[in-house]
Order: sequence, then C-alpha cells, then structure tokens
Amino acid sequence: MKPKFLITLTLIAILLESCLVPLHYYNDLSEIKKNLIPYKKGEVYSFIDSTGIVFDATVTIDTTYLIMTEDAPDWFSYDQFRTVKMKSDYSNFDLTLTVSEWEIVIDIYSPVNLWIDLRIDEKGKFKTFTYNNDYQHFHNSLEINKKTYFDVVERFIQYVKIDENGNLDENGKLLSHKFSRTIFYNKIEGILQLLDEYKVIFTINN
Repeated sequence: MKPKFLITLTLIAILLESCLVPLHYYNDLSEIKKNLIPYKKGEVYSFIDSTGIVFDATVTIDTTYLIMTEDAPDWFSYDQFRTVKMKSDYSNFDLTLTVSEWEIVIDIYSPVNLWIDLRIDEKGKFKTFTYNNDYQHFHNSLEINKKTYFDVVERFIQYVKIDENGNLDENGKLLSHKFSRTIFYNKIEGILQLLDEYKVIFTINN
C-alpha cells in the first residue's frame, strides 16, 4: 500500500472520528441581564398590600445555573439562568423571579397564584410592543402611591380561561372567563406594583 494512500486513509479516519464528537454551545447571561433583577440574597425588601398591611420579604435563594437542551443529535446548548426567591410570613408570601436570555418570568404562589413575564432584547433592554390584548410599554417616569419612579416598564396580559367545572353556555360551548394581570417594574427597585384583575396585590413600600 502506497504511503500517500495510507496518509489519506488516516486523515479520513480522523475526520470521521471528529464528526462523532458532541458539540457543546454555552450561552451565558451578560451581567446587564443578570442585574435586571436587583434583589440580593439575604436582603430584606418591604411591600404594602391593598389593605395597608406592610410586610417584609427576604431573599432566600439567589442562584445562577445552566440548563442543557439537545438541539440535535450530538449538538447540545447550555443556557444560563438566574433565579431569585423571596419569602415572607405574610400570607405565606412566595415569589420567584427568573431571568433568561429573552425574558424575566415572575411566579407568585401566595397570596395569589399567578405568573407574568417581562420581555427583553439581546442587549438586556425591555422591549415595547402591543399584540392583541397584550402589551409592554415603557414610562420614563411614573407615579405610584405618590412617589415617582423612573424607567418603568408596564406589562399587561389578558388571557382566557376555560371553566374548570365544565359548565356550558346557552350554545352548548364551554364557559370561559377573561383574566388580566399587570406589573410595573424597573431594574433599580424591581417590582413596583402588581395587579391581578385590576386589583392591587402589593406595592413597593419605600
């Protein structure tokens, strides 16, 4: 067997072997996006509910982690997330904020059970948009409870929920109900005010 032919076979074998090596892509969050959640572990933040009750919430978890997704055979992507959890004895207050490459998701488990998202762009700025009954607007300044806040994003979501009991309307269709929720937020103070069905759930107290 000629040396050139052996060299060619060796190169082909190396190339074939390299094709079998899994590819890993890491998508780290920028510091700008991480800092869109201003809350820090161990710190205490004050809020007030619609009845005037003031309560403190403590950040119990502040963690950054990777989630792996297999986009194709032997092609893996790792997306970075930052999650902050706040808890309080007030009505078993339980709140989680998670920032990813494209949004901040806010989950509340008590005193109400709801979620809402804030959309961000590739540079870590809040998007503005209107889509059907959803919108996200930006306010240079906004007064809430007689105090002015700056660079405030307002997110409004309206959605339809099917009757859980299976009740029908006069046309024999499942009953449905419209619900809405609104949040006012900025990257300095975090959650400024949260509303469910136009009713204030809680507001920042500072």
